Parts: sequence; C-alpha cells; structure tokens
Amino acid sequence: MTTSTWIRWSGLSLLLGGISLALFVLVHPQSEFNAEVMGRGVAEVAHNVHFLGASLAVFGLVGLHLRQMARAGRLGTIGFVLAFFGMVWFAGLGLMSFAALPFIATHAPDLVAKDGPYWSEFPGPLFIIGLISFVLGFIVLGVAVFRAKVLPRWSGLPVIPGALLLSLPPFAVPVPVLTAGGLLLGSGLAWMGTHSGGGPATEDSRHRDGSQGKHTQQVSLTR
Repeated sequence: MTTSTWIRWSGLSLLLGGISLALFVLVHPQSEFNAEVMGRGVAEVAHNVHFLGASLAVFGLVGLHLRQMARAGRLGTIGFVLAFFGMVWFAGLGLMSFAALPFIATHAPDLVAKDGPYWSEFPGPLFIIGLISFVLGFIVLGVAVFRAKVLPRWSGLPVIPGALLLSLPPFAVPVPVLTAGGLLLGSGLAWMGTHSGGGPATEDSRHRDGSQGKHTQQVSLTR
C-alpha cells in the first residue's frame, strides 16, 4: 500500500471514527451513571459504537500524522504519539464498557453504585497514563494542526475541549457535559478526517504547491 493510499483510507477512517464517537454520546442514556443504566441494552449498544469509533480513529490518526508530518514538526509528532496511545486507552474503555460492565451491573450492582468501589477506588497507574495521554495528546495535536496549516486551521481546535470534557469522571459531572465533550471530539476528528484523506487544500498548502511547481518549471527551463 502506498503512502497516498494509506492517507486516503485513514482519512475516511478518521471521519467515520469521529461520526461514531458523536453517535456514541447521543445514543448513550442521558441519565445518571448507575447499575440500572449500565445494565441496559441501550448503554451496551452505545459502548459498542464507542469502541468502533475509537478503533477507527486510532487508524485515522496515523494518516493524519503522515499528511501533516513535514509541516507539523516535533510538536505534531508528540501530539500524534500521545493522542494515538490515548485513543487506544479510550477504545479499551469502550471494550470494557460493553463486554464487562453490563454483566457486573446485573450481577453485582453494588460494585458500580455511585459510592461503590468501581468509582471510589483510585485507578491504577496504566489508567492514569492513558488518561493523561488522551487529554494532553489532543491538546497538543489540536495546536499542531492549527500551526501546521496543512488542514483547515480551525479543524483541530474542537478536539481540545472535547478531550478535556470527555475525560471527566462520569459520576462527578452532569451527563450533558460528557455529551458535549463527545460531540466536540467527534466533530473535530470528522472535520480533520474530511481533509486529511486528501480533501480540499488550504490556502497555505495551495500557495506552497504553486511555489514548488514554479520552482520546478524554472529548473527545467534552465537545463
């Protein structure tokens, strides 16, 4: 597979991943997180979409990095690495949420009660590392997209507040806050995916490509 083909398909993957993550927060029950909600079929379907969207976004981020790597520099690479592993962590949350939580909520509801050990005990170090990678990764990546000007500059900014809001503990904030975070993150990923797969060039990239074309033409004429 050539690099251009990889970028094109990963752009589509990022677009579909963003749409799926937005659907995830819209489909998920808009009520307090408790055993009853987590045991419902609707929540299980929502987290299936959660896992699918995050998995697609992981693949899409690779193409996004390839598309803007030359212009985004070290900041873009740092943002990509952190966001990549952060999204893998987020996909893992989706997998656990549809594969394990409904069973726990049905057979041991006290574990996932608001004051139960699932929420009250401090998470392990790998969970914390994944959370930090998720938040910092999309902050840095959003800034890198804005600075690189390969994609529309504003396309990377929605993922910054999106990742921040979506990473908040679901028992500590109203569900609409998490919904807003998912919509912002999903829309930002979809927007970047629309262009990272070889969509319309920005004004800066068109100018750069035109300048390179003129330079090549001048070199050819001098030979």
